[in-house]
Amino acid sequence: MHTPVALLEFTGKVLLRTASFGLAGDLTEVLPQVAQEVWTRWSKERSESQRRAEIEALIQTPAAEIRQAVAELVGELAGERSQAVQKALVSYLGQVPATIRHSFRRPADPEGTTVPAALPLARPDDLLPFLPTCLPRFRPGDMPLANIDWELVELLGVGAFGEVWKAINPGVSSAPAVALKFCLDAASAKVLRSEAKLLDRVMMQGRHPGIVSLRQTYLSAEPPCLEYEYVHGGDLAGVIHEWHRHQRGPSPMQVAQVMRRLAKIVGFTHRLEPPIVHRDLKPANILVQRLQDGSLSLRVANFGNGSVAASYAIRQALRGTTQAQLLVTAIRGACTPLYASPQQMRGADADPRDDVYALGVIWYQLLTGDLSAGRPGGTRWSQRLGEQGMTPPLIELLGSCFADNPDDRPRNAADLADRLTELLQMGERETAVQPPDGQAPAMPRRITNSIQMTLTLIPAGSFQMGSPASEAERSSDEGPQHEITITRPYYMAIYPVTQRQYELVMGQNPSYLNDWKGGGPEFPVESISWDEAIALCRKLSELPAEKAAGRVYRLPTEAEWEYACRGGLPLPFTSGVSLSSREANFNGNYPYGGAERGPYLERTTKVGSYPPNPFGLYDMHGNVWEWCADFYERTYYRNSPRYDPPGPSHGSLRVVRGGSCYNIGRFCRAAYRFGVSPANRDIDVGMRVVMELKNQEAG
Repeated sequence: MHTPVALLEFTGKVLLRTASFGLAGDLTEVLPQVAQEVWTRWSKERSESQRRAEIEALIQTPAAEIRQAVAELVGELAGERSQAVQKALVSYLGQVPATIRHSFRRPADPEGTTVPAALPLARPDDLLPFLPTCLPRFRPGDMPLANIDWELVELLGVGAFGEVWKAINPGVSSAPAVALKFCLDAASAKVLRSEAKLLDRVMMQGRHPGIVSLRQTYLSAEPPCLEYEYVHGGDLAGVIHEWHRHQRGPSPMQVAQVMRRLAKIVGFTHRLEPPIVHRDLKPANILVQRLQDGSLSLRVANFGNGSVAASYAIRQALRGTTQAQLLVTAIRGACTPLYASPQQMRGADADPRDDVYALGVIWYQLLTGDLSAGRPGGTRWSQRLGEQGMTPPLIELLGSCFADNPDDRPRNAADLADRLTELLQMGERETAVQPPDGQAPAMPRRITNSIQMTLTLIPAGSFQMGSPASEAERSSDEGPQHEITITRPYYMAIYPVTQRQYELVMGQNPSYLNDWKGGGPEFPVESISWDEAIALCRKLSELPAEKAAGRVYRLPTEAEWEYACRGGLPLPFTSGVSLSSREANFNGNYPYGGAERGPYLERTTKVGSYPPNPFGLYDMHGNVWEWCADFYERTYYRNSPRYDPPGPSHGSLRVVRGGSCYNIGRFCRAAYRFGVSPANRDIDVGMRVVMELKNQEAG
């Protein structure tokens, strides 16, 4: 037998000895026994290095060769069995390589075609992630949606509730792949069909870069199906395994940063009116990709059907969860009852605090690496985390997330994100989030330079630049809205340049609102021309400490500015569809573009006086307009380059962005554009710098 299918041979022989194989779809109960028997033989006949080599060969063998080898193997093992048994065995063994690859997917290897360096292969339970839990209903090549050109190409997940497949349009090679989620349980399918209004809200309002988009519904199909955006990569369960296979896992501060990003994503849906509650948050539903800067991008999957899937899992659990079921699902980060709040387990109505509970359990698992345990009991857990260096305020916040009484939890995920932001700001400067896997260090999350200017890393990414017709003016230069990709990460100052910083570099303070008029060193510099803003960038770059560190400063391009202002949210303001005087310094006396009237301060305020956006940037709405590098041209962005647009090559005006303390809310929107003569020194126009590293700094 060809070496790559030796593991399949052992598995097939054990399955054929398993009672009723081929008649029952769910094999969860027998998998621990199968793993034990396969391990007994495999570990005797192969050394650990040989076992690793066989697994790697298996997952790297082309699919066509695997299919042929499986067909030959089943002919040898089950030639005298019924056609039903042979067909079931072919279907099951054909899944094994894809299941192994799925368990190996991680930021360092999104395809899962290499064996992780620290992968344990020392006991039977280590084989459980390699063994599919069910016989799939569909096969590669099937087109199960009538009159819909989606061909199934790869099984992404399978369970008694349903199956998830990667699908392509075979007739349109340029069409992106999608993920099709089929609901196979009859009772759940009935509930899913009744959730049409919720699914419609998810498609219309759940558009966030951290949420896997629900693209289409096929509720009248049999079985019903949801079409999601296909996301290349692994999930958070794989990251947790990878992190904790090493002697030193992530620090509590690194984990808190991951949780803050995750809470902000979920908080976006909790802020909607009424809120959309996921109800099936778990590591298997959080997809992970590594960005160019080494940090992790999180994408929450299954918004829209999470509640239905969770209800099915909870119904099954209430009938009695066996040790085998817990072991098989937990190791995949997919054991829903571990993440369900007491209220959810009792069948109460959905509440954002259900998701907060699940986030708390995920937070705890990120810290411990143990996916088999839900929320901890007793008091010793907090002492252990304290011994690992977690601060008491973070421990207290973690414990509040999975409190029995929902009133003791943060009121929603946005509230949790805000509390995490506050606690992280109390600590030392943020470090880059990266798995301790021996790879090259990532760029530091924050840098403080020689004039005490703090800059934060803005990751590369895509966003919808401009405004939809419903948001922009008829004669607006903000449309049509179009996708722009920022291909390289960059650093941006978290505040506008202050009067103190400008004077340190330029030797003078030109600001109108200076010390004598109620301003001061920590107020934004204003009354500067575009040329003076450029001069500051040049002189700052030439300071000895900055030059030695390879730091080069410049003004942001207009696209970089809008991307950073939006902070990953497809909204006119970071706070939502309107702006309030609690969130920015602007003229709030006018209701258009503002959530409330006043107070109107009629002057700038100290930088950082209002909450930051999701990227950690302050005063992006209001306070002072900010110069951008681009010439202003009304129609440029209708046909601009899709990637890193540099702005027009010539013009008489330069772009300012963000609005000021004197402007109504409409002018403070993320997409609002305005052109100003570069020689002007207006009392409400300042600047913010972008910095690039010519020599990458160590974290």
